[in-house]
Amino acid sequence: MKTTDNGSIRLFASLLDSEIVRLLASMKRVSVPQGTLVIREGDPGGRFYLIIDGQLEVIKALGTQDERFLGDLGPGDSFGEMSLFDPDGLRVASVRAKTAANLYEMLYPEFYALMHRRSTVAYEIARILSQRLSTSHINTIRDLKEKNSRLAQACHKLQQAQSQINEKEQNLRYLMAQVLTAHEEERKRIAFELHDDVGTSLTALKMQLRHLERKLGDMPQQQGECDESLIFIDEIIGKVRRLSREMRPPTLDDLGLTVTLDHLFNEFGKYEGLKVSVEKDDIEGLFPIETQIGIYRVFQEALNNIVKHSGATRVEVAIKKHGHCVKFSIEDNGAGFFKEELGKRKAHDQGMGLATIDERVRLLGGALKLQSKPGQGTRLHFTIPGANQKL
Repeated sequence: MKTTDNGSIRLFASLLDSEIVRLLASMKRVSVPQGTLVIREGDPGGRFYLIIDGQLEVIKALGTQDERFLGDLGPGDSFGEMSLFDPDGLRVASVRAKTAANLYEMLYPEFYALMHRRSTVAYEIARILSQRLSTSHINTIRDLKEKNSRLAQACHKLQQAQSQINEKEQNLRYLMAQVLTAHEEERKRIAFELHDDVGTSLTALKMQLRHLERKLGDMPQQQGECDESLIFIDEIIGKVRRLSREMRPPTLDDLGLTVTLDHLFNEFGKYEGLKVSVEKDDIEGLFPIETQIGIYRVFQEALNNIVKHSGATRVEVAIKKHGHCVKFSIEDNGAGFFKEELGKRKAHDQGMGLATIDERVRLLGGALKLQSKPGQGTRLHFTIPGANQKL
């Protein structure tokens, strides 16, 4: 850059060549390697620079996710004057050397003195700053448009991914519903076979033993063995009947959900040693048979979990109508657990109980909530909408 050429330093275009020569002679010459950060945004100002040769770039928010390029600077350009207009005197952007460059450096007191001596320099600074602000505005808008475009693309991809996830979840729910339906049909078939085939066969066997016992006459030992066998068969018949009811309680179709749940609670109290207290409203006629089966299975699985894992002695059940919905809850006084620890357990440690309960409740149009802490028992509560209702 020719220092005697007024046009080469745009800021000093109004000065005489002799004055420019004296001014430059008083300034410090600085060489900066490529990649050097000459000024950093947010640092205190204090120096003003003129570019002799090389290329530099102006960057806003350097090193952050909001980083954006504001423009290039070359020979004859100046920088560092923006901090003059910042209330705190701080750098408002960073300047980095794109290539090796040589600069003139002027301290602010000297720069202020120059502006006071030559008002045309102050005017030229205002003009240059106006141009830079306009260029910066254009670059910022362009940068924002590019970022908005990338954001729109990312949003579109996210929406596509979410749509795929939703579709997979719907498919999984459909498959889960099909599996549960198939299980229910299989339970119904097995219950029928247990009741009609196995139960009938055991009853026939019992009648034959009774007939044989009468034929034995005065044979006390053999009659005693027959009595023991009859007792054993009665126990088997009782277990088969109970298993048949668990597989598909006939009372659900004949007497309704309320009676069927009462039988379920009574049997768990009788056979598992639980004290089950029930507070319930009349909910007959609120649900179709498929929903009744689902609700029954939820309570059945919850009670099985309590017996297997909680060590509880007392269970409280509440069934309350609430508008067009019914609120269900089952609470025990067992060991309890931290909910946060549940997700960390291995799959075989978690078992299928809670997962199956949660999925059944979802398929019924409700949502399951779980409350538990060590030593404070566990509470499950869920709300199921009545026929033709949604939560």
